[in-house]
Order: sequence, then C-alpha cells, then structure tokens
Amino acid sequence: MDSAGLAFRTDAIVNSSPEGTTACFQRDFVCALHENPEPWLYDACQQLEQLALLPANWDSYGAAPVDNRAVKKAAQYLAYLACVVGVPAPGVGAAPDAEVALTWDEAAWSLDASVDASGLIRYVYLDERDHRNDRESRTRDIGQLVQFLAQWT
Repeated sequence: MDSAGLAFRTDAIVNSSPEGTTACFQRDFVCALHENPEPWLYDACQQLEQLALLPANWDSYGAAPVDNRAVKKAAQYLAYLACVVGVPAPGVGAAPDAEVALTWDEAAWSLDASVDASGLIRYVYLDERDHRNDRESRTRDIGQLVQFLAQWT
C-alpha cells in the first residue's frame, strides 16, 4: 500500500534520493516518485469537489449525479499520480453514469479514464506514434495508468 492507501504492485522500491524522489520498479517499467505531490493536485481536488455538487440531470440529458464514492476513489488515485515524476495534470470532469472522468491529451497520445464508485477504472489509451500500443481495458491497478502517463516524459 502506498501513502494514499492504494494497492500498487511493485517489485522493489529503492531508497529515496537526497532530492526527495524514490525509484519504483514495476513489473514492466520503472517510475520515480516525488516526496511531495505536484501542484496540479490542488486544482484537481477542487474540481472533484465541484463534481460532488452536481445535481441529477446536470447535462440536461438525464445524467446521474456523480457518486461521492467515485469522487473519493478518484481523489485517491490522483493523490498517487501527483507523486509520480512526469505525470501531467489531468482534465477532471463528470461522466453521465455517475463516474469521474479523467483525461490526459498530449501531442502524440491521449488517455481517457473513468472511475466508478468501486474504484474500477475504465480507460482508453491512444498512441498516435504507434497504434499497436493503443489499449482499452478496465483495472483497479493505478500502475497500469502510470505506465502510460510516465512513459512520455
């Protein structure tokens, strides 16, 4: 478990460096963790708080209000992602099925994810450089998103 209380599979964690980062070896990749989260986390959490206030039919097409449990799970995931070196700020929004939508759109790739009340993440990753890397799946392992988000830094 990491500091946000998330299950995150690692093979090994190397001691922290004097700069406040830790190397984290995953099954298929290595990432570095900041001691303190990126500043974008504050804005993302404020956006999550606003999502929790949306009423039913917030989109005028019958959308369900965002489930508070989905907001809490998304906040936990974002707290972890904000500590991974190189993860850019996400777009934060509501999905019509009571989920939290998280989006990253860079020049050569995009990642769209939604988080439901149980913590299940549904995602679509598109790589404009090589479409053989495109993926669509569901997971509760935030490490799968880290693998996409940290690889382009």
